[in-house]
Amino acid sequence: MARTEQQIIKEIRSIHCSLSPENLSCDGELPPFLVKRKKRELLASLSKLERELGRKPTDKEVWGR
Repeated sequence: MARTEQQIIKEIRSIHCSLSPENLSCDGELPPFLVKRKKRELLASLSKLERELGRKPTDKEVWGR
């Protein structure tokens, strides 16, 4: 069963939140090489979701603004 746009956008929003410096570095607890790996994995997931959606969502769609 295909996911709805809203479900995909919800996952995209979650990834954007995970990419904030505090979340990405676990409040400074992760060493730099793990931060880079985590960021690379999150960006790959984001790219996959955007391909599934068929486009890059607008900020308004992601954040409701």
